[in-house]
Amino acid sequence: MEREAIVKIEVDGLGEGFMQKKDLHLTNEEIPQSVFMLDNSDFLVRTEIDELKEKFKGKEVLQYLLIDGEFKGAVLGHWRIGPHDIEDITLCLGEEEPETRKEEIISAVRTGYSVETTRILRFNGENL
Repeated sequence: MEREAIVKIEVDGLGEGFMQKKDLHLTNEEIPQSVFMLDNSDFLVRTEIDELKEKFKGKEVLQYLLIDGEFKGAVLGHWRIGPHDIEDITLCLGEEEPETRKEEIISAVRTGYSVETTRILRFNGENL
């Protein structure tokens, strides 16, 4: 906000939110799709941690996936120091969407888990 890259806006029925200044002119249909992998310590995760823990109850979550502005997925596995495999990328998306956005989602996960050190064993329950 200090650099004026984002601005505070009123979100219909939801209260205040934030948006990139360069995107203010876009309609809802024009806002591009996005996938971000966020750590448990991220402030966006912290604000919804109770709901996320309930949504992914009983699963060992390494990271959460913010898809199109909503938490709709998680990267699962057993954390340890050093390289470790990702057991699954689990998603809460419509029936066809996981497959059509597979590469985009895997690419977001790869920003934190390189091909050289980490295998992804499953994608939404399906072996890779």
